[in-house]
Amino acid sequence: MEHRTPRPPEEVQQNRELEKQIRNARISELVEAIHESGESLPFPGIPADTLTQLRDDDEELLAMRPGSTTPIDQILERLMRVGMKLELGPNPDAGNVFVLPADSDDIDMDSIQLSSLDTTQITDPKLLELIQLKSRKR
Repeated sequence: MEHRTPRPPEEVQQNRELEKQIRNARISELVEAIHESGESLPFPGIPADTLTQLRDDDEELLAMRPGSTTPIDQILERLMRVGMKLELGPNPDAGNVFVLPADSDDIDMDSIQLSSLDTTQITDPKLLELIQLKSRKR
């Protein structure tokens, strides 16, 4: 049996940071590539259990802070009507991606998480890769 010397914690941390930077750069590339088409993406829907949770979260948030977000049912109606687009968050290097109705630029009010999408209905390979990258542990 071969004995391997464990890496120093600093080296492990540096490797994790480098992996995160590479992953976030790829996320930015994919979002940019999707943007370049200039077209909205078809909205694949949201799984029922996720939608239930989003509605519960909405109810709680809007009870505490009325007007702080667009209700999920209104966002869904717009996503189904006009399609969706993806936007990077205010700090693109962080790799945060938001799903918005194609006619909105308001990340704070009109966005849902990429992880909320029904992946069984997505056929765009760039979008699928993006979701896979985002679902990996950071």
